[in-house]
Amino acid sequence: VHVSAAVKTLNMFDRQFENLSLDFSRQREAWRGAINGAAMTGTLLYSGAGPAAARLEMDLTHLILPDKQHKGSDIPADPRRLPAVALRSKSFELRGKSLGELNFLAEPDESGWRFKRFNLTRAVMKLNAGGHWGYDGKQHASEFDIEFSSPDMGKTMEAFGVPDQLAGGEVSVNSHLSWPGAPADPQLAALSGKINVSAKKGRFLQVKA
Repeated sequence: VHVSAAVKTLNMFDRQFENLSLDFSRQREAWRGAINGAAMTGTLLYSGAGPAAARLEMDLTHLILPDKQHKGSDIPADPRRLPAVALRSKSFELRGKSLGELNFLAEPDESGWRFKRFNLTRAVMKLNAGGHWGYDGKQHASEFDIEFSSPDMGKTMEAFGVPDQLAGGEVSVNSHLSWPGAPADPQLAALSGKINVSAKKGRFLQVKA
């Protein structure tokens, strides 16, 4: 079975992707093919039957993630019913900011969705995270280990839209954090855990009025 289509609008995870071209072939229990558009370009493999056995693999040259359509009012999904997802993108952009190369892997388990890796890499920044999104049928809970390092925090802040604050700065952060709620909805007042920060060789710049 072979399918080619031009998709005007595709909704995934409460995000709207527009003007995509798809070209897929069915091979036994899997769909394999290419996806191309302004928001994402690359190859895709979807295998398995049913959420527990399903697996989505994407190998992209770029991914521009649109904003959620229902900010602040959407109900988190049941992580136990999400498929396994393996995603690699040489370029990842969110909210107009280029975050670097993305390597992501998550798989469902009996109590939720386990993040085996969420890695972002730029020339002057590395972020590695792993953890668990749990759900008992009533309450969501998130727990993550996060490592961040930058040999030039000033350039990293500039890339994220906060320029003229710091010159240089070697920064490393190691943390173990947990909070009630989904991973995308951390509440500062509800965070618990520990954070270790090391910073040196940086100089705060004088902010001009």
